[in-house]
Amino acid sequence: MWGMMSFAIALETYGQTALLELVGELDMAASPTFSEVVGDQLGRGSAAFVVDLDKLTYIDSRGLYALIEMLRSVRNAVLSLLSSSQCWPRYSSSARDSSSRRLATRRPRSRPSFT
Repeated sequence: MWGMMSFAIALETYGQTALLELVGELDMAASPTFSEVVGDQLGRGSAAFVVDLDKLTYIDSRGLYALIEMLRSVRNAVLSLLSSSQCWPRYSSSARDSSSRRLATRRPRSRPSFT
């Protein structure tokens, strides 16, 4: 478990997949810790990331920026953000499967070859 008093990250790895469970407040003070964990996992060869937001109680603009930076960092990896429907508003019943906790998944795009 990585973290500070108001923020922690529970980290589990399954092969090349890293599950990051964010707990508490992802704010300006906690963002460097989050970025350090992501960078560490990229360095260890993680090819997929699952970020569980269920226990995240607060996120400020710096926390959102850290998530965006993660998206940029993991360009060649699969990224999924998860949360329960109790934490996040339901915008459309067709937008998500009621049995799924997945908010979004981004898979790497194949890059064109210029040969």
